[in-house]
Amino acid sequence: MFKKRPIATLVANINGSSIFRRSKNQNKNYIVEPEWDVQPVDNIIMSKVLSDRKNAEVIEQQERMREEVKDKGRRNKKRLKEIRKMQKELRQKFIETNDFINECEHKEAEADKKIAAEVKLQNKLKNDIDDYEERIRKLTEYHEDELKPAIKELSVYENVLQEVVDDMDLFDSKEDFLDRVEALLLAQDEVSENDSVCLEKIEKMQGDIVKTSNEATLMIAGLENRLIELEKNYENVKSECLKFENVLHPAKEIITEKEKEMFMLLDQIQQMYLLLCARNCEEPKFKREQIDEQLAGQLDYIKREIEMILETIDLAREMEALEMRSDIASYGSGKSGKPRK
Repeated sequence: MFKKRPIATLVANINGSSIFRRSKNQNKNYIVEPEWDVQPVDNIIMSKVLSDRKNAEVIEQQERMREEVKDKGRRNKKRLKEIRKMQKELRQKFIETNDFINECEHKEAEADKKIAAEVKLQNKLKNDIDDYEERIRKLTEYHEDELKPAIKELSVYENVLQEVVDDMDLFDSKEDFLDRVEALLLAQDEVSENDSVCLEKIEKMQGDIVKTSNEATLMIAGLENRLIELEKNYENVKSECLKFENVLHPAKEIITEKEKEMFMLLDQIQQMYLLLCARNCEEPKFKREQIDEQLAGQLDYIKREIEMILETIDLAREMEALEMRSDIASYGSGKSGKPRK
């Protein structure tokens, strides 16, 4: 008779065609028949092979996606650095141009003030010139109309002049009277010379005013030309800024798409982490909101669980091989009539 084997080491052979693992639910009978929780070994091995392949593909895809995300992140950082540098240069140029425009406006205002002051002075001098000309005209008319006829009429009255000198105490002699008349004539000459000097000064001042006005006009024209050039440069800079904005818009869209892909990848990792935690009946330690701290911990946890699953599969395969060898040895010893050890 064969020695009774323990239930823990029995393996059922159904119709001699398929070998099944020991059922955890069936432990009543001498011959352990497979229950619903047991599948054929061939299907388990095939499932394990398929799981290994899928796991290898997932790991490979995960590494590839991680490298792609890192590479794209470095390129995006480099592009953002270049864009910030370009934006800083454009801002500096705009500030310099704005300062220059303000300076030009200040100079233009000062030039307008100077022109207004010069025009006011010119009007004042014109009024003084008109006043002097009116006085000279009156003196000339008085000299021509009254003094000369009077002298001509009185030239024949020399005796009367002598009598006047003799009768009046104001004059010592006729020569004294003539000296006084000559003094008056000299005074008139000096007045005429002063008038000519004043006229020359007035003409010189008029020339200076005209020269200053022409220089101010030329300066204003130069400033206007410079302002036109600055406006053209401003329009060119503005068009370049718009061009850079059009270039940056697709880059921003690409960055947004990559961020979406990255968040999808993080969600997938989170779901795998939650599934493994639920499988082990553990409370998840890392939350989805902890983006910076959770990723490394989740990946390490997933790696440990996958390694544990692989070790479990290898151990199960070794145990299965040992049981198969033990059953074969028992079956051979039973046919030979020897008791099983």
